[in-house]
Amino acid sequence: MGGPKCNPPATRGRPQAQSTPTVATAEAQPEPAEENGNLNHCRAAQDLMAQTMASWTASLAVVAEPYSIPSNWLGDLDSLVAIVPRPSTDSPPLSLIERGHGYVAAMWGEIAVMGVYFSPNRQLAEFEAYLAYLAPAVARMPPGQVAVLGDLNARSMAWGDRVTKPKGRVLELWATTVGLSLLNRGNTYTCVRRRGGSIVDVSFATPALATRVRRWEVDLAVTLSDHRHVRIEIADHSSAVRSGRERVSPFPRWALTRLDREMAKEAAFVQDWFGQPTGPDVDDAALRLRGAMTEVCNASMPRSHRPPPKKAVYWWSTDLEDLRVACLGALRSYRRYRRRAQGHAEEEDRLYAAYCDAKKVLRAAIGAAKDAAREEMLESLNDDPWGRPYKAVRNKLRPIGPPLTETLQPDLLERVVRALFPDRTPYTPPRMDPPRGSREPASGFDPVSAEEFDNASDCLRSKRTAPGPDGVPARVVAIAAKEMGGRFRDLFDLCFEVGRFPKPWKEGQLCLLRKEGRPADSPSGYRPIVLLDEAGKLFERVIAARLNEHLATTGPNLADSQYGFRSGRSTIDAVMRLKSITAEAAERGDGVMAVSFDIANAFNSIPHSAILEALRYHGVPTYLRSLLTDYLSDREVLYVNGDDRLQRRQVETGVPQGSVLGPLLWNLGYNWLLRGTLLPGMDVICYADDTLITARGRSYEAAAMLASVGGDLIVGRIRRLGLKVALEKTEALFFPGPRQRVPPAAHIEVGGVEVRVKAQMKYLGLTLDGRWHFTAHFKGLSERLVRAADSFGWLLPNLGGPRTRCRRLYAGVLKSMALYGAPVWSDSLHRRENVALLRRPQRAIALRVARAYRTVGSAVLTGHGCFGNYLHRIGREESPSCHECGAAVDSAQHTLAVCPGWEEQRRVLVGAVGQDLSLPSIVNAMLDDERAWKAMASFCETVMSQKEAAEREREDDPSAPPLRRRRRGRRRRAYDRSSLAPPGGQQVVGTGVPPPALHAPPPSRGNSAVSPAIPPIPPSQGGGAGPAS
Repeated sequence: MGGPKCNPPATRGRPQAQSTPTVATAEAQPEPAEENGNLNHCRAAQDLMAQTMASWTASLAVVAEPYSIPSNWLGDLDSLVAIVPRPSTDSPPLSLIERGHGYVAAMWGEIAVMGVYFSPNRQLAEFEAYLAYLAPAVARMPPGQVAVLGDLNARSMAWGDRVTKPKGRVLELWATTVGLSLLNRGNTYTCVRRRGGSIVDVSFATPALATRVRRWEVDLAVTLSDHRHVRIEIADHSSAVRSGRERVSPFPRWALTRLDREMAKEAAFVQDWFGQPTGPDVDDAALRLRGAMTEVCNASMPRSHRPPPKKAVYWWSTDLEDLRVACLGALRSYRRYRRRAQGHAEEEDRLYAAYCDAKKVLRAAIGAAKDAAREEMLESLNDDPWGRPYKAVRNKLRPIGPPLTETLQPDLLERVVRALFPDRTPYTPPRMDPPRGSREPASGFDPVSAEEFDNASDCLRSKRTAPGPDGVPARVVAIAAKEMGGRFRDLFDLCFEVGRFPKPWKEGQLCLLRKEGRPADSPSGYRPIVLLDEAGKLFERVIAARLNEHLATTGPNLADSQYGFRSGRSTIDAVMRLKSITAEAAERGDGVMAVSFDIANAFNSIPHSAILEALRYHGVPTYLRSLLTDYLSDREVLYVNGDDRLQRRQVETGVPQGSVLGPLLWNLGYNWLLRGTLLPGMDVICYADDTLITARGRSYEAAAMLASVGGDLIVGRIRRLGLKVALEKTEALFFPGPRQRVPPAAHIEVGGVEVRVKAQMKYLGLTLDGRWHFTAHFKGLSERLVRAADSFGWLLPNLGGPRTRCRRLYAGVLKSMALYGAPVWSDSLHRRENVALLRRPQRAIALRVARAYRTVGSAVLTGHGCFGNYLHRIGREESPSCHECGAAVDSAQHTLAVCPGWEEQRRVLVGAVGQDLSLPSIVNAMLDDERAWKAMASFCETVMSQKEAAEREREDDPSAPPLRRRRRGRRRRAYDRSSLAPPGGQQVVGTGVPPPALHAPPPSRGNSAVSPAIPPIPPSQGGGAGPAS
């Protein structure tokens, strides 16, 4: 009946294939599924669970006792249970709700899923306390659809077990109390061992969700664990509608990787030859051009379709499937023999041993298959270093699956779209009259020239951005533009003439991206991307070039304080401007208060009337103003929802997302704020919508007062432009002048909100501090670089893997990350801690490039280690002198070329590398001759090992000077042991004599490392007092 407990205690040793995770899966079928199981910390069982999810096209799994929890899983606080998403399915996104000890909860579409685990080795009282701890968490779940899945190690006949144990009775009562219904069906064991089985993997759900469960069954396949997988299928009406027919996207796509450029040229030539003349209707002409581009794409490359979900993981094969079947056959043979009335123990043991051997073979084959797949993947990096492996380790690989608009719940999707693209509200922009003396805007226009068109189309040749609603890639437009340039220019000229922008080019496909760390049920958790037709963006480039030329030659131009979206300006220029302001103030004895503002949904919120008024101020020619007025009107974003219906949303405010003109129009509209009069001592620095003001004062109080008043002035101007300032995100930082400091709990008030003056402020990718020391910046940067280096470590093993060229390329990636902002922070590298923070990730990636281990010696090259000069500099020696020869300074070069203590080893080295033992000559000789390399390596190994041995002897000397006894550890323990003096008060003191392998120093220095000025500690003082402390 009973048998041994289902789950052994969790251990940290080599995991045994015993229990398997409970998996709950949801498929994009009429009856989606979930998987539930226990892995018992077994790596092979976790691998096999991943294959089971793929073969079932399971959307979700709840696993107990996982071997490890990857970053894309959601685990509890104790790493005992995890929720596993499968992102390559038509599954809703998974977002964490909360996690605790033994449970984790996540929102999966409209269903709240909670994974639970309780160890069988804990007592009934602890189980009752755990359920009492779990009940409030269940109550906190969103009402309606809640599922509780996992391994609670409680047996009860209520869910099909043969017996009911006390834990089972407690769990039955608990489920009734919290309002959960049991989902378990049948009496198939979920946990099976050699001598018995039980049902301890349970599934509960609220009544509303339980009615949608169409299937709950225990899968009998081999799991390499003593727990079986549980499959749960949940009816999904929206997916049922989709699965009944093949999905046809309203947005066509082509396989760009299979583009035939010659065929595209020929097709474009044919379309230009037989194309109809451009008519008076720009919308009709744009649609005919779209049709021509579609024919070019059809002729030059095949259509692409969303691939179906894969039924196997990347390392799975038919051979592994055969081994799994053979393993299942061995298990069934053993079970059939056990059911016999009369059997022999020897035969039963033989059959069970055969089953265990089959599992071992399967586990070994899985490991070998994963290793082979990894080696193949690493070899592919030599041909394509920026391919899928690189994107995977850098978290840049988007999983194959439907867009977020098709997986979000309808009400949430509607809220997100409405918040990101708000309705127009009544608004009157500030009047922007042109400056006095401005010329009247020109009314005529020049036709688009061939040079102007070629400059715009050349930008499309290397673009790899996603195409717009027409699906035509930018590279195809660039090819067609060479053959159909006249047709394009005729359409552009017609648009200038009639002052209209084609309606098909004002429609964009909406794509939503999740923001990390933001709530998934809030519009703030999503970033909109709008994809526009490349043909329309080609026309926008022509318009933008004319606008920029007008601003630069006729003007008035944009304010100098705007650094965003402008040629020749960057974020570094903006930060350098801030640095120059603080430096000028410091020279005059002033301090500077910097306040940065965040504008909520800035680019989607600026009113069109403010942009049009700005066009009037800047004297934009009449034909461009008419065209841009139409360009901003009647715009729409298109997206497909979960019911496969094409939805439209009017865009009534903001600059067009994903457009070429959008950034320029933002700068024009926002420029009104920047050209306004400022208070004395104030400056404004702007990068796109990132607005920062500086306030100068002779004291902190004066700068803070000016910053408060100036902040109110800027916030008022931002609101006058129809924008909203997120005052809760406002940051302030004070750059003190000479003899100035920030008082405790310092703050300023801006817009009626109290803003604390912090010690650091994040601005344009750099962490600034008041003294421009950048210590906080380098700490954060070092951590990011180390994480990046660690991620590259998976691609750059010491044995095998890509060649040196690829490794140096990845090192360059880290170098570019590290050097961002170098012109700003370069003068802070005189600070030793900053240099040390930068060297840490540099060493990590250098080890991967050189295929070395982290224990590789570098003391001779860098001068660190057991050299008197270095030990004296870090406070570990009283003087930098050499212990071997008594020279005044013991350095790496002294040890290598001068010290007579190493003359014998040096003689062998000189015979291989020559008489010149300077560092450049040594390095050149090592690189030129393998014999020289080995000789130098042997010299370093021999000399440094003996110097380190002598250093340890000196460290273990309990009567060493205080400098040597500052560090705790082995010396402190030796000192404590020596304080236990033998009877008679004799003190045991180390002699400090170097090992025999070391040459004895001259008699004048003696062999002892103990200074005669410090006598031995008397026994009465004990080991804890005296100079040691």
